[in-house]
Amino acid sequence: MMARNDTSIPQRRYAIDSCCCKSHVITNEDALAVRYDTSQWKKLPTVEGIAPGHKLQSVAMGEFATVDGLAIVAPDAGANLLSLMELIKKNNGTFSGNKDRMVIKDGHGKVILSAENRGDDFLDYQ
Repeated sequence: MMARNDTSIPQRRYAIDSCCCKSHVITNEDALAVRYDTSQWKKLPTVEGIAPGHKLQSVAMGEFATVDGLAIVAPDAGANLLSLMELIKKNNGTFSGNKDRMVIKDGHGKVILSAENRGDDFLDYQ
């Protein structure tokens, strides 16, 4: 788990988050390879934190080019979060690791990404 309001995480980093469910949360829509047309939607989804009542408004939704899963763009999020479940659920993937490193593989054993602890106890991908 990671604190969603920790401002020590630079925005260019993507922290792997095991509590982030149903989508990745990113701060910059330029990271999207595919942007969904939400113009006909009545309301964009909000991002809810662990703390009751803490919600962030999203401005866009889409997908990355290189990893599975829906991405919600919330510019006020304290960090870019890659949902561990989104990374593995569609491809029947797995993950393994320890306090220093995590390796995420698809169902065929191909490495999707590796994340490292860079000394601040966040497993992140740069």
